[in-house]
Amino acid sequence: MTEQSSPKVQEDHDAFDVKALLFQILSQWKIIAISCTLGIVMAHLINRYSTDVYQLDALIHLQEKENPLASQNMNLVFRWGGASDKIAAQIAILRSRDHNKKVIERLGLQVRYQSQGRIKQSDFYKNSPILLEFDSEHDQLYGVPMTVSTTPEGFLVEFSEEIVESKNIPSSQYTLKESEWIENDLFKFRLIKNSTSNKYLNEDGNQLSITILSLDKIVESYIKVLSISNEDDANSLISLSMKNTNRKRIADYLNTSIELLQEYEVQEKNQVTDNTIRFIRDQVDVFSDTLYSVQSELESFRRTNRLTNISEQSSTILNKYLEIEAQSNQLKAERRYFSYLLSYLQSQEDFTGLVAPSIIGIEDPLLTKLVGDLVELSLDRAKILTTMQEQSPTIIRIDQELSGLRERLLENIKSLQKANELRTDEVLRQKRDVESEIAQLPSTEQQLLNIKRKYEISDQQYTFLLAKLTEAEVARAGNTPDTRFIDRAVDTKQRPIAPNKQRNYLIGLMLGFILPVGFIMLRNLLNDRISNRKELLQVTQIPVIGVIGHSNLTDNLAVHRKPKSGIAEGFRGIRSNIKYFFKDDTKSSILARTILITSSVGGEGKTFCAINLSTTMATGGQKVVLVGLDLRKPKIFNDFDLSNQLGVSNFLIGDAEMDDIIQHTHIPNLDIISAGPIPPNPSELLMTKRFEQFIHEVKNQYDIVVLDTPPLGLVADSNELMKYSDLNLYMVRQNYTTSALLEPINEYFTQQRTTNLAIVFNDVETNTGYGYGYGYGYGYGYGYGYGYYEEDSESKKEPFWKRILKG
Repeated sequence: MTEQSSPKVQEDHDAFDVKALLFQILSQWKIIAISCTLGIVMAHLINRYSTDVYQLDALIHLQEKENPLASQNMNLVFRWGGASDKIAAQIAILRSRDHNKKVIERLGLQVRYQSQGRIKQSDFYKNSPILLEFDSEHDQLYGVPMTVSTTPEGFLVEFSEEIVESKNIPSSQYTLKESEWIENDLFKFRLIKNSTSNKYLNEDGNQLSITILSLDKIVESYIKVLSISNEDDANSLISLSMKNTNRKRIADYLNTSIELLQEYEVQEKNQVTDNTIRFIRDQVDVFSDTLYSVQSELESFRRTNRLTNISEQSSTILNKYLEIEAQSNQLKAERRYFSYLLSYLQSQEDFTGLVAPSIIGIEDPLLTKLVGDLVELSLDRAKILTTMQEQSPTIIRIDQELSGLRERLLENIKSLQKANELRTDEVLRQKRDVESEIAQLPSTEQQLLNIKRKYEISDQQYTFLLAKLTEAEVARAGNTPDTRFIDRAVDTKQRPIAPNKQRNYLIGLMLGFILPVGFIMLRNLLNDRISNRKELLQVTQIPVIGVIGHSNLTDNLAVHRKPKSGIAEGFRGIRSNIKYFFKDDTKSSILARTILITSSVGGEGKTFCAINLSTTMATGGQKVVLVGLDLRKPKIFNDFDLSNQLGVSNFLIGDAEMDDIIQHTHIPNLDIISAGPIPPNPSELLMTKRFEQFIHEVKNQYDIVVLDTPPLGLVADSNELMKYSDLNLYMVRQNYTTSALLEPINEYFTQQRTTNLAIVFNDVETNTGYGYGYGYGYGYGYGYGYGYYEEDSESKKEPFWKRILKG
């Protein structure tokens, strides 16, 4: 039956005791409280000395506007993509390095101004008392801080010794006047006082740290903290967000970035209109000269011939001729435009400068669409090139589309040229018919008619071009950006997003709690040492005869030196419990009772228990002898200031008799027999007949014989000696003995290889738990004794902080 119960013991031991773990955690509440306090203090320091980081947002809407004055006959502004098609391109521009470089250059962010602080530096933005201007074409010490202070003469610039050595700067100090350039091979800059700043540097040493930053690096740093997202494809909303240590800088950066985008959009739209205006002005200049010349000729002819007007017949013929001539001029204009297109397409790679065919009155739908698509795709290519390389797949695809459009446009131009030739032949035939009618008029009237014909034709062309020029200029003035602000980025004293003070305090508190608790749990998980009475009862079925507390004395005479202590009371409890293990405890007993004390390994308190149990027995009136049978490591004689020259080993080899080896102690009724000199064969000596004689003699002379034996887990001596004992006490030390060390003695017990076996739970601290057998009282573990023991009064005398540290 006993053997079958062993697995249950192991099963109970392996089960996770949540309640015990909770009590272990609660027992360390002071450490947890200190750890939580430290966590909160660390969080406060982080919040105090971390640089605040802010985040501002801007919202824009992308839409496409056409010139309100544009009409079907005056299509100066090509529709080169709706808003939904342009969102990706606009976001790419906002994220591009070139665009952000322009923003940084416009805001002057390449120079950083900071005030010197004890732990962190304060940032100046647009309110630095000193401004630095540097020559961007000259070499500069990028990323190297310089300390600037004011002097009566101007400014003092200083570099640290480390920088002077690493950068080979000629001098660590430079004195210069305001606006005076300082130049050498490493840098070129000047300093100017900022009259608009409300900050100042006095004469007593306030200093300013100025750093010229590499443009590429600062662009990269700003792009990293810039977030751009498309809020909704349906209404083309784009959100811009940025994080930085200065709210005003964020607001300026986001708003300037959007304003530059608007400028780019207007410039892009004006590109087509500017080409159109330039083309019309060239034509206006030509017709202006022609009109002036013909007008002068007409006035001269009228003065000479005194002819102010022509006849009704001549007027009819003139109107018919002017109509035919207008058709002829339109056909000529078309031919010139076709030649212009052919020449442009064959000589240019960028087609954004193409003039719309509607400028000269060509309303062919296919030609208008092809030219518009070619310009639209060219503008898209120019925008995408701001963020991509020429070799990128997107640019290659656009180039292929441009090539296809160009070929289709060339074919369309050839077809239109043939149609123009046919119409021109017909107009020439009609013109010859009218000219034959003019030939029948009088000579003077013919000359006047020809001059007036040239004037009217030139005037019509000139008036038409002026109208087109006016429309083009109005259209240019009406160009507005497709991007408009919904919400500007504004500094409204927003709270910083980092450090998150509440979160840091919470994290500090949580870490302060989790770290010690986690350590306790990990220690509990990895620890196989027996830490309390409950764990002891889980790993063994051997009865526990008593619990002994921790001794702070330098020797083992705890009961003798402090008879009112909890330790002494614990041994008295063991003395009381021992009688239940002796089957025959009558007064008629002749031989003494033998108590053997052993353990698994050294250091578990065998000698301590043997000495104090013997003392307790002796003070109770019994005649007791304490025998040291650890022949390898004799120890018990030291605590009584006795000699080890004669002992058990001498008796076993026949060098001494019993009376020679017995030593009396200063404790009444307690004698000592030490182990004696260390023999070469201790195990063999304990197995001789001489040892049996030794046991028999001491039993005849004493009431109680206490045997202090070697550890059972290290040598076999104790196993052999158990046959001479009436009670075997096995020492288990708190937080020292492991559960694995109890397996051999458990096997002895379950297999009934030894009788009257009991465990003494030794060195138990009273403050390590809450109700799990950590005290001393008669083996039941109820604590020190509620003020009855010496330790209680001593603990009360200790300072409060010491009791806190002890837990």
